[in-house]
Amino acid sequence: MNKKEVESDFKQYQKCVLSDIGLEFNLTKTEFEPQENSLYIPLIGTQSVIEDLHLSKIKNQNMCQVVLDKDKVNTAYLRFYLNSESGKKYWFEALNKKRGVIKRLNKQDIKDLKISLPSFERQREIAEVSIKMESAISAFNSIKNSLALHPISSGKERKKLDSI
Repeated sequence: MNKKEVESDFKQYQKCVLSDIGLEFNLTKTEFEPQENSLYIPLIGTQSVIEDLHLSKIKNQNMCQVVLDKDKVNTAYLRFYLNSESGKKYWFEALNKKRGVIKRLNKQDIKDLKISLPSFERQREIAEVSIKMESAISAFNSIKNSLALHPISSGKERKKLDSI
């Protein structure tokens, strides 16, 4: 995918950096204090940005907790954006500027991440579509796993699959 294609999806939206919409940028060596309107952004690797810390596949010390201004950004929208090709482009650019075998972002790198920020109403719409899409993918994966274990006796799952 070339740069022009990636930028086209979000090019009409206002551009900002994460520090414009973040209230706190927290690092920890132990556990994060859960806070509303927070995202957890990996400092290493290519794990997804998450809202629910229980979904993390990496240690807390390898993430940055970003507490967002709820009057400026919809948390679900921003998670979707940062996990999209457009959002990942800026994240990977920051990672690729780092030296070493294990590249690690710091707090300032996270604050400087570029964001495409549509109107709050558009953010809400995008977040709703994103949540529906994730729910459908989860349901599909559940059917897939059930059929993998019981390909003959899982008639209920086959009917669900037929209805998609």
